[in-house]
Amino acid sequence: MVHAVIVVILLGLGDSLNPTTIGPAMYLATIDHPRKRLAEFLLGFLAVNIAGGLLIMFGPGQLLLDILPKPKPVTKHIIEIVAGIVLIAIAVGLWTGRRTLGRRSPPTFAGSKRTGVMLGVGIGVVELPTAMPYFAAIAVIVGSGVAAPGKVVMLLIYNVAFMAPVIAILFTLLVLGDDAKQPLARVNLWILGHWPGVLAAMAALIGVVVLTLGVVGLLT
Repeated sequence: MVHAVIVVILLGLGDSLNPTTIGPAMYLATIDHPRKRLAEFLLGFLAVNIAGGLLIMFGPGQLLLDILPKPKPVTKHIIEIVAGIVLIAIAVGLWTGRRTLGRRSPPTFAGSKRTGVMLGVGIGVVELPTAMPYFAAIAVIVGSGVAAPGKVVMLLIYNVAFMAPVIAILFTLLVLGDDAKQPLARVNLWILGHWPGVLAAMAALIGVVVLTLGVVGLLT
């Protein structure tokens, strides 16, 4: 289980620098009641992502378990190899289109009357169908062979890793209060211009690590 947990964490971190979550989080961090709004956003997004992950894991994922009730180590390592390849492919796509993506205008939330919860839920619903690293992590979890409670824990661990930047922003606000707004705004400006390259590098590095873990496990 420890091996699978490490892979799940790496997959979550590999997709964590995501402008569709960091952008709204940075916006909420600069308006009135930022801590409350950002906490609501975090809870709303996690509620959708975790609920969707559970449905996938115990729906289509359960069908896979019926076929492979006791996944062999070889199967587990093949899943890790595929997950690593998925991250590397995403990294290549991001790097190839980094200039075009970096010039795109971020979503505008100014004037929005939606609460942080509604914003988090809305973005979660839109993002879930295209969350390839999440699907790869779910495949790793399903193939881990652990009992249902262990699978749920690993799913929660992935979501915490994926939302680590948003959690870090919230923690910064809790510690520094309003003094954090200006530094966060500068960080946000830099991320909006450089996120494709940074995310590509992160995804490639973690993809290589996950792929290597799978290959080494398969060979040994």
